Amino acid sequence: MGTRNEVEGEKGAGAMFGTTLRILNGKRMDTREHAHAHLARRLRLSSYYGNNLDALNDCLGEIADPTRILLRNASCLRESLGGYGERLIAVLAEAAERNPSITYIQRENF
Repeated sequence: MGTRNEVEGEKGAGAMFGTTLRILNGKRMDTREHAHAHLARRLRLSSYYGNNLDALNDCLGEIADPTRILLRNASCLRESLGGYGERLIAVLAEAAERNPSITYIQRENF
């Protein structure tokens, strides 16, 4: 069995029974505003989500149910948002390291 925080190589998005799958698409996050709107919608973040990386980190820390976050097209996110995109990806990956309810998967060709 692989690690909880994987890049490529995850075996099937629905492999864990009872786990919620949230799919993010880097192509849809071409501006900061679009990124945070996409994150709020796809991750079903609370209405008080502050549309910034600190708020994202806080909301991810509150996830209690088993959740897989799959980021597709991360290279598009990096290309569009540069360093901010890199930091966003780091927040997702670090949240999975800190919160045992989150598994983070990153794939380019999905």
